[in-house]
Amino acid sequence: PVRELVAATLPRLCVGLMAGAGLLMAGAPWVVGVLAPGLADPALAVDCTRLTAVTVLTFGITGYFSAALRAHRSFLPPAGVYVAYNIGIIGMTLALHSLWGVRAAAAGVAVGSLLMILTQLPTFLRLLPLARPRLRRPRRRVPRTAPLLGMAVLAPVVLFVVSRQSQVLVERFLASTLPAGAISHLNYAQKVAQMPMVLSLMICTVTFPVVARAMADGNHMKARQRVERDLALAG
Repeated sequence: PVRELVAATLPRLCVGLMAGAGLLMAGAPWVVGVLAPGLADPALAVDCTRLTAVTVLTFGITGYFSAALRAHRSFLPPAGVYVAYNIGIIGMTLALHSLWGVRAAAAGVAVGSLLMILTQLPTFLRLLPLARPRLRRPRRRVPRTAPLLGMAVLAPVVLFVVSRQSQVLVERFLASTLPAGAISHLNYAQKVAQMPMVLSLMICTVTFPVVARAMADGNHMKARQRVERDLALAG
């Protein structure tokens, strides 16, 4: 069933993400003009936006792979994706900064995001090989409640991500009129402030699949003990 689910959803996901990446590349000048109208060199920002637009596709696939692997209790490849990501950024910056300037870092983001996929791909294919399409006998149609359930589960996640990223967009909008380096200073301050959250997310990454499996098995006591233990650890 899991292989069939992957075969049914992954191609559609890739098509949708590719369309999103293409739209971002085409609309990069408009996006830069709306989000950062005060930049002294908007053409540079447009180039960097187009270079990093590929991450709409690669980050989406990376997240899909990570969720599938964690559900199968394979945590090492998802944990290594950001190591690969940073290697791509640092490597491209060192190799091309003298030729491309800051565009080298943007290219590094694109390359690093591809390395994130490659880091998980072997394990993903080993645990969840794609099922080949097979001819099936027609089944009786049943009410399609899965899409509604999926939207109900997805909506809180989308709301959280949008509300969280909106703060970043407002900061960038206001900082675009400040002297050069202001946005970088904001980035550094934000990363320092997020260290406690990062440590908590490390715990949640391992805990969530365990709690979800325990709840699915009806073992509420195990799920409760796991949550209480991790809350004590995070506190």
